[in-house]
Amino acid sequence: FDDFSAILSRLPNNANAHFMRSVVAFSMMKYSESFADMQSALRYDTRLAQKPLQYTMRSPIEKQNFEGFTAIAAKQFARADSLLANLYQPEMIRERGALYYYRAMAKFGLRKSETGCEDCRIAEELGAAGAEELFTRNCSQADVVLDKSFPRNFQFFAREANDSARLSLSGSVSRAGVDSVVVVVYRNGEAVARRSVALTAVSTSAKESAKSSQKQGTKPLSKQWQVPFTVPISIKAECAQYGFVLGLKDKSGVEHTVARRDSLVAGDVFLFAGQSNMVLGDVPPSPKSAFMRTYNWENTTSWWQTMAATNGFSGRLGRCGGLSGELARRIVEERGIPVCGLYASVNGSSIEQHFPLGKYPPQGIYDNALRMARLSGLAKQIRAVFWYQGESNSGLGYGQKFAALAEAWKSDYPAVERLYVVQIRPNSCNTLDQNDVREEQRHLGAMFPNLRLIAASGVEGYDGCHFSQAGYASLAGQLYRALAHDFYGSADTTDIVSPNLAKAYFADTTRQAIVLEFMPPSSRIIASSDSLLVGGMTVFIKNAFLCDGRFSESSKTESGKSFLDAPNMIASVEASGDNIVRITLRSGIRAERLTYLPDKFYPGATTIYAGPWLQTPRGMGVLSFFRAPIQPPTVGNK
Repeated sequence: FDDFSAILSRLPNNANAHFMRSVVAFSMMKYSESFADMQSALRYDTRLAQKPLQYTMRSPIEKQNFEGFTAIAAKQFARADSLLANLYQPEMIRERGALYYYRAMAKFGLRKSETGCEDCRIAEELGAAGAEELFTRNCSQADVVLDKSFPRNFQFFAREANDSARLSLSGSVSRAGVDSVVVVVYRNGEAVARRSVALTAVSTSAKESAKSSQKQGTKPLSKQWQVPFTVPISIKAECAQYGFVLGLKDKSGVEHTVARRDSLVAGDVFLFAGQSNMVLGDVPPSPKSAFMRTYNWENTTSWWQTMAATNGFSGRLGRCGGLSGELARRIVEERGIPVCGLYASVNGSSIEQHFPLGKYPPQGIYDNALRMARLSGLAKQIRAVFWYQGESNSGLGYGQKFAALAEAWKSDYPAVERLYVVQIRPNSCNTLDQNDVREEQRHLGAMFPNLRLIAASGVEGYDGCHFSQAGYASLAGQLYRALAHDFYGSADTTDIVSPNLAKAYFADTTRQAIVLEFMPPSSRIIASSDSLLVGGMTVFIKNAFLCDGRFSESSKTESGKSFLDAPNMIASVEASGDNIVRITLRSGIRAERLTYLPDKFYPGATTIYAGPWLQTPRGMGVLSFFRAPIQPPTVGNK
């Protein structure tokens, strides 16, 4: 003790010296000094509580004394919360189960079995080693046992049709003399409701007799002395944090607190799936960030947290990106509905890597994401799936693969009402040819009536593969317009989806003009600009079109076909603000097919295509199409 005191006289902020002196002081039963030193150690180096406990404990006596310190904290502060003050910080997450386990041990030592069992249940849920054995040893004869489904702090609940979520507070009581279970509900710290459920009385003599019999052997307390209870409460879907206190009232009218929960919210749940553009970018700051939540799981640990708290994660399942974060921010701030985002997105993943594997333990993106969703209790309440993927695929068959994935979503997430799909754009993410992928993405809307298509083309802030933070925010704004109409009663129906080609045909028998008709008929299509200077060359909207699918790659040729140099054949492209685009040609041609947007590069160049674009006045890009048939001139087409 004196040696460490000497060190601290010279280095008063040395966390390790404070920690070691705390351990020594505890072994000398100098509890107040031990507690003060531990507080100083944690203040100077929070990693002592955040690092894995086995690394903090350098010897068996330190481990024992740390447990003892926790008991002292429990006695002084009643709830043993000193080490759990920052429980929801990302760096604390991996050790939450262990910390709950130690707090449970402290409470059992202080004969606070009710709250000790509660902590033990949470520790078990979080995967803490030994928690199940600890519960069995200490809680089989506890007066109050809470069910595993009992709400956890910071939990998110899905709203129902009445804009509220129903919670069932369940457990069992075996304490003699208990009259009823009482729950007081709080909204932003103020009591707003009180519920009471009467219990069947447990006689003292019968209870003691049962306990005595239990102590003679290994059997738990007989269920006939455990009276089950369920107290239903509801919380409203709004930007307010709810909590409750559950207590027991004895026959004399005295109430004893058993459990308390706080920071509970209700709202909408969405699944965000795909590859890097669903992962990258940060969740934006918001004064209502507490209502933008997610659920994460890693190895044996699971936890609730804010979406913004995942900004420090990188390259792992469960990171919330800038696209989903901005979408959630808009919903929370503009609609006042909390959001929970669940994630099935991994950088560089192909659509095949998103297929369910059905293995145990879970393997792959789909199965691990499904496990997270089920652990959160929200798998059956997900309202929509957002999908941004395709840069890691090539060739035909994308539509069939997406249909198989969507069928799995339908089975595992039965409440899904909408699918929102982003069509990829010309990119430098790899050397794959992705014309067919984009074309099959364009037709997904015809396969799924509940699917909304949004083109990534035309969104600013693109570096050839990914977006800037502002770019993700812009794309999220486009998705939000469709979402707000579908789920939040928005009357705005102008340009809420990307225009899609309905048909292309020659205007007349001279074949000197091609007419493009887009759906929906209310579409308002313009060119993003008259011209752009790119890589020292001036490009025009006509550079976005190719006839007969003519590309520089020889693999794109077909025997017997006459492929044309479309940019030199096109005189002008007219997009005047309705759903019709007119392409005027320099002379009549016999082309049979038309493409909008090259695979990657401007024709005859090695620069990634970056505009001009066909888009709406609100910046909504037109879906690209590949080798769409050009119908011959007919009376019906005039």
